[in-house]
Amino acid sequence: MKIAVIDDGIDKETAENGMHINCHYHYVNHKPKQGIRHGTKVVGIVEKYSSDTKEYEIYDVMNTKETSCSMAVTAALEDLLHHRVDVILMCLVIQNDKTFERIRKLCHELRERGSILIASASNSGDYSFPAVLDDVIGVGRMADRQSAVCWYEKEGIQLLGDVTPEFVKLGKETRTVFSGTSKAAAVVAAMVSEQCNEGMKSYEQIQKMFQDRFPRKKGNMLEQVEHGEYRVDLQDKQMYKRISDVLKQMGYHLSGDESDCYFSRIARDTDEFAWLIPEIINRLDMPVVPEKMHYFDFISVYALADYLGKYV
Repeated sequence: MKIAVIDDGIDKETAENGMHINCHYHYVNHKPKQGIRHGTKVVGIVEKYSSDTKEYEIYDVMNTKETSCSMAVTAALEDLLHHRVDVILMCLVIQNDKTFERIRKLCHELRERGSILIASASNSGDYSFPAVLDDVIGVGRMADRQSAVCWYEKEGIQLLGDVTPEFVKLGKETRTVFSGTSKAAAVVAAMVSEQCNEGMKSYEQIQKMFQDRFPRKKGNMLEQVEHGEYRVDLQDKQMYKRISDVLKQMGYHLSGDESDCYFSRIARDTDEFAWLIPEIINRLDMPVVPEKMHYFDFISVYALADYLGKYV
């Protein structure tokens, strides 16, 4: 199984041992990355959701502003005409309309040659290219506890994917949190790779599989989550007190009001968020693996208290 990831490269030191990685660089005025690369998180999600042995073709197409360079994306797709891969994953949005027609033709040719192309739509809900192309499976935004994806087929987007944050382990030591349409598209890529391994090779077969197995949903909890309107009724007050005590020991203060209990407001940034919840679990000595939790299990202190209370 070969997967091409067109993104900002990969941090090889945080990749899983034994992964077969080929790196290609198509960038302009490149500079060293700060922190964990976006592409590393993308590959981490693919690995999390797919147990198949995979070979990765990794393309770095980001410029110094950390946005995708349309000419670099074009070069990567042209290169893939000569490197046969099963899945091509693009967790990016291209703003340059001048390359639209060339990229559209390349995606069509790659699909004709047997590759399944997947692209994330914009997180802002704006026009999303290349996700909207006919030969690409575009992945948009939703929030759902039960299903990672659902069929959509509107505005050029075939699927909606759960964009809520989740933990992903990168190598043996590093853990981070990843969210958004990039995460959702990576989950779709993992699902597609498993189907390809089972013999489902064509774009039409893959589309029908998603349409049949993941029918369209009527509701979408995304607005509730993004506007802080998702509510959790506190059930386990004893566990809530234990978590509150741990947070106080760590220098955090809770007012007791539910609105102040969201971890997105307690943590100052993504790195702190990724560290804080596993640290609470560790200090409470709970037999819980963060990577197996859903966002609604740790969206707030109330939610985490109810989730951890089940393990007492």
